[in-house]
Parts: sequence; structure tokens; C-alpha cells
Amino acid sequence: MNRYTLEQRVFIIRVYWKTDSIQACQEQFVERFGDNRHPPSKSTIWALAKKLETHGTLLDRHAGGREQMTQETITNVKDRLLASPSKSLRRLSQETGMSKSSCQRAAKKAKLHAYRYTVELSMGYFQQDGATCHTSNASMAEIKSFFGDRVISKGLWPPRSLDLTIPDFFLWGHLKGTVYSNKPRTIDALKENVRTEIQAINADILA
Repeated sequence: MNRYTLEQRVFIIRVYWKTDSIQACQEQFVERFGDNRHPPSKSTIWALAKKLETHGTLLDRHAGGREQMTQETITNVKDRLLASPSKSLRRLSQETGMSKSSCQRAAKKAKLHAYRYTVELSMGYFQQDGATCHTSNASMAEIKSFFGDRVISKGLWPPRSLDLTIPDFFLWGHLKGTVYSNKPRTIDALKENVRTEIQAINADILA
């Protein structure tokens, strides 16, 4: 499969899943890339489909298991983000056939950031613990530039205030029990579980 570029692999999978036909996939590949000598074989198409379903990526992996990061990959991600700055990691992953973590790595190497979410900064408070990395002058200046005096943090809230310990005595323990209930096997699955379970917290749970 090494002879096929990432663009060709994504094309193969898209056509195969859309048509559910090996022959149609081979014919459209030849029509698109003009390669009569090397259309993908049935075993190659099946292997690519299984690879994407199993590993969430169409990229080859090193012996250690980490996905390769070629300049072609970085350039592809960079071009897509520049063309659509509001593109999410999920959408970028679907378009490129790469895992979300790989998209994020490629974007970082290209000195870009995929859009994740927007937050209404005119409402609510920002809360954090007193870890040194969180309360350094640079960190606090950045936080205050968005939230002003709506910050719950070391030096800005009464010592030993219960407001600073809610995550410690409830949130983290609650999330650990729910986030791991389906035994996520990848970082992306774990992140998705965290997002889902945080959104599921309601007034009844907090009561």
C-alpha cells in the first residue's frame, strides 16, 4: 500500500464506501489518477477499509506504532485549514482520513490550529487550581484579558474556599467513574467520553 499517496487512499475509501463496489472503485481511480497499470486490487481496498475502521487512520505506522508525519501530510492539512479556518478537527479528520490527534499534530507542525469550539466569554467565571503553571504572571495575564475579574484562582479568591475544591471532591471522581465505563481504547475515544459526560452533568447531579 506504500505506493498509494494519502490523497489516493482517501479517494479509494470514499468511492468504495459510496458505491460498495470494488469494480467501480477501480474504474473511478483510473479515471481520476490516470493510472491504468496500478488500480487498487480488491485486497488493497479491503485492507484500507479495515485499517481505517480499526485504527482511525489511512497513514502507515512506524514499528513503534506512531503514524508517520510526512511533509505532504503537513502541507495537505495546512492548505485545508487556510482554505477554511473554521474547520473542526473532526471534519478535518473525515476529509483527510487521518485520526484527530494526527490532524492536530500536523496543524501544530504547520503552526496552525484547527478550530475546536467557541466560548461566550462575556458570561460565567473561569476557575482553576493554584498550580504554579496555571498562576504564573503570563498565564494570569492571558486569563484576565478574557475574563477580567471573573476568575476563581489563587490570590483572587479566599484561601481554602469551597469554590476552589468542587472539582477535587466531586467532579474528577464522578467523571472517572463515567468516562471509563465503556473502556475507551484510544485517546480520541477518551476525549469524546469526557466531552459527552461533562455535557451530561445537570442540576440533579449537582444537587
